[in-house]
Amino acid sequence: MKDDYLWDPKSEPEPGESDVQHLERLLSRYRANAEARPEFLEAAWNESKPRGTLFGQAWFGGWRVQLAFAAVVLFIFAGGWLALRLPGGATETWQVARLEGAPQVGSQVVGEKFHLRPGQVLETDSLSSARIDVGEIGEVEVGPDSRVRLVEAQRGSGTLGLDQGTIRAVIWAPPRKFFVQTPAANTVDLGCAYTLHVGPDGNGWIRVTMGWVAFERDGKESFVPVDAMCLIHKGAGPGTPYYEDATQALRGA
Repeated sequence: MKDDYLWDPKSEPEPGESDVQHLERLLSRYRANAEARPEFLEAAWNESKPRGTLFGQAWFGGWRVQLAFAAVVLFIFAGGWLALRLPGGATETWQVARLEGAPQVGSQVVGEKFHLRPGQVLETDSLSSARIDVGEIGEVEVGPDSRVRLVEAQRGSGTLGLDQGTIRAVIWAPPRKFFVQTPAANTVDLGCAYTLHVGPDGNGWIRVTMGWVAFERDGKESFVPVDAMCLIHKGAGPGTPYYEDATQALRGA
């Protein structure tokens, strides 16, 4: 068979019936002899036209395509909303309010409302104090002569850094959602209230007034129960918890 006939039926085929001619003869009964009607061509053209525009671009297809596209858009927006609302989904700011004096964040004096962002530092002098709303999980009072950093803030969890001074924290979140970094060790909230102090030398102590607090450093842990205290030492980590009515000999041991 000549290859030309395969692509051009007007060319001359080889003598005898080829496979292509045999197939043509079998399908000849379904051949349309009439030319396409103009109204059919016009209807086909109108069906292929864009149905509308979306954001300046052609929007093709019938109502099923449009409905599917709308569902995808809705899914994207819903996913973004959930990412912002669920715990850990997005970075937040924590609100700070002045209690006394003139606490500062950088060169800005904190008034009745200030939004503290991760990386910013809150400082108080000897005459000032402030309150930090820890998202929706608690609050922290910052005492005089303190320096507090917001390390991380997410919905339902967060981390502060206490470089120096005193804070009083009340946290009602589930355990291990709130942390405070100090030069000696890291405090891990286990659902509690406590006072934490860090001196200029990096050493300090914690007093738990409700629940439990864990101190952690380099794999070393110390769990402090309610009404107990624990000393922390820069370079050595947390000590052994003790009750304040314990004898000096017991504390030393």
